Amino acid sequence: QEDITERRRTMEALAASEREYRRLVDTASEGIWAVDADHRTTFVNERLEAMLGYTAAELLGRPVIDFTDEEGSGIAEASRLRRRQGIREQLDFKLRRRDGSTFWVLMSTAPIVDEQGQYAGALAMVTDLTSRRQAEAALRGSEAWFRALIEEQQDLTAVVAADGTFKYASPSFERILGHHPSDLVGRLAFELIHPDDHEAVVRVFEEGLLQPGVVRALRYRYRHKDGTWRVIDGIGRNLVDDTIIGGVVINSRDVTERVALEAQFLQAQKMELVGLLVAGVAHDFNNILAVILGASDMLREDLSPGHPSLGDVAEIRAAAERASALTRQLLAFSRQQILEPLVFDLSELVRNIDKMLRRVLGDNVTLATRLSATPTLVKADPGQLEQVLLNLAVNSRDAMPEGGQLTIETATVELSQSHPGWHVPMRPGPHVLLTVSDTGIGMSKEIQARVFEPFYTTKALGKGTGLGLSTVYGIIKQSEGFIWLYSEPGRGTSFKIYLPQARGDVLPMPPRSSAPEPLGGSETVLIVDDAAAVRLFARRALERHGYTVLEADGADALELARGFPGTIHLLLTDVVMPGISGPDLARALNQLQSELRVLFMSGFSDAAMRAKLAAAGGAFLQKPFAVADLARKVREVLDFDR
Repeated sequence: QEDITERRRTMEALAASEREYRRLVDTASEGIWAVDADHRTTFVNERLEAMLGYTAAELLGRPVIDFTDEEGSGIAEASRLRRRQGIREQLDFKLRRRDGSTFWVLMSTAPIVDEQGQYAGALAMVTDLTSRRQAEAALRGSEAWFRALIEEQQDLTAVVAADGTFKYASPSFERILGHHPSDLVGRLAFELIHPDDHEAVVRVFEEGLLQPGVVRALRYRYRHKDGTWRVIDGIGRNLVDDTIIGGVVINSRDVTERVALEAQFLQAQKMELVGLLVAGVAHDFNNILAVILGASDMLREDLSPGHPSLGDVAEIRAAAERASALTRQLLAFSRQQILEPLVFDLSELVRNIDKMLRRVLGDNVTLATRLSATPTLVKADPGQLEQVLLNLAVNSRDAMPEGGQLTIETATVELSQSHPGWHVPMRPGPHVLLTVSDTGIGMSKEIQARVFEPFYTTKALGKGTGLGLSTVYGIIKQSEGFIWLYSEPGRGTSFKIYLPQARGDVLPMPPRSSAPEPLGGSETVLIVDDAAAVRLFARRALERHGYTVLEADGADALELARGFPGTIHLLLTDVVMPGISGPDLARALNQLQSELRVLFMSGFSDAAMRAKLAAAGGAFLQKPFAVADLARKVREVLDFDR
């Protein structure tokens, strides 16, 4: 009795132990797979059943190879269990589920030996690698994605150690700066900084080392492998204490072209502002010159032949004419002059003034022309373009005091943003290129930045007005063209002028007939100008030719006209006046005098203004003008269509 009880207790303890063992095995996070010496399944836990989708009864007795991926390496790997008996190992291969899908597992095997030490089977721990493989694939994809971002970006990424040497340089260094990353790693980053920027860059870098995590920005110049300098905007962040980075991360961008465009834009803005200022000065100066010219004309008429003061009057008038020529140059720069555009062949114009240019250049400067074989048609004022060539020739001659060569070339080009001569704000399309080059002393960057400004000159006092190149600039801009300067000290200068290519028939310039003597009249003329001296001169000039003259400034003109009992036949008015403009005054007076003729006068004369004046129904007279010109124009307007 006692023996049976003890045996029963032992059996119950064994059963309990087996149940506990089974519970532990079934709740394990990994699959457990036992096989015999022939690799036939002898045991599986619940986790392996769930992995494969089979019940234990369906798995028992079946060989492991039945559940491996035939298309992968599973069969070969499983066969190694038989060939390498008794060896502990880990195998990576695919298993096939009941539904036919496959998944990667890691199988850690250990041999089972019998009492005689012979191989009796194996026990394997099976780990599902699906999640790990997915994570690894995601990690590889993420790494590839970020690697592509770094390697394909157009910006520069670098990691610089605390000692200033490159730890990493992105592949974009080679595309943008010509340096292969392998040539930079270990090299001192500051070696390639422009000498003028070196001190500032080192200072900012050293200050950044004292402030972990702080972002600092700086613009500097960096040497390209070809020796040129590129303008770089860099942003650095101190991650020296980061165990992975261990350096200063610098992200940079090549802004060379942008800086050049900004400089061109600022220069264009400056020239526009200077042009507005110059135009205003020229306008006021023209009012003064109109009085001087008019007074000298009237004084000359009053003096008898042989009068001793006639010479002085002639000198006064000559000086006023020289001053008037200066204002015309100023107006050319500010694009306020009157042009008479024609369609003509620019190459033919160069041929026509060849002899004149050679006389201007002198004996120690040779002239070479390379003219296009195809037509170079432009629509411009040929007289003004002759002035452009003469001014450039004189400028080049003065830049070659020891002699040299001036070369003039013409060509047709198709402008686009890919063209090497492209600059903002050019417009794409067919253009005619006029190039004027010399072998002279050249210009520094500082001189080039100001060379088109009026009154700027490098010549000695009294040797030049500084208006030659500013006149060239204004004529080209008013002709809807562009002019660019290329020069280096000691290597000569080249001006490249781009004019829109014209279409149509080439027309000859109209013949210039001699002006007839001015005739007088008896009509009533109302003179309106904010400059009292101009009104006085014009009044005296017209009264000499028999006209009845009224005068007023812009503020009083309407009141004067309303109170005048007779007919006002002609309004002679300035265009720009405080309070009321000439066109507005003309419209208001037309309500009072329906037959009123209008003659506008101004020191300004740009095309837009002339178009507005034509729309207002008036003729135009450019200041300054002589007495004869005024009398002739007044008579012409009064007699129009009569």
